Amino acid sequence: MGTQGFPESQVEEENRRINKARETLQRQKAELEAQIRASEDSVVSIPKLEHIIELLRQQLKDPDFATKRDS
Repeated sequence: MGTQGFPESQVEEENRRINKARETLQRQKAELEAQIRASEDSVVSIPKLEHIIELLRQQLKDPDFATKRDS
């Protein structure tokens, strides 16, 4: 008999099942963390984007010599 009256083969089988489930969860966790990192890298900074838009507006309103020459 195994631990607390359970057959040892049943205890070993349960350990294998738990270890397999743990490995699956660890793999899923790693995949989710990778997805989170990828999504964080793709987030556009709104203040930075607003600044770029404002710079473009200024250039369109008051183009410099190079912009006028290229037009």
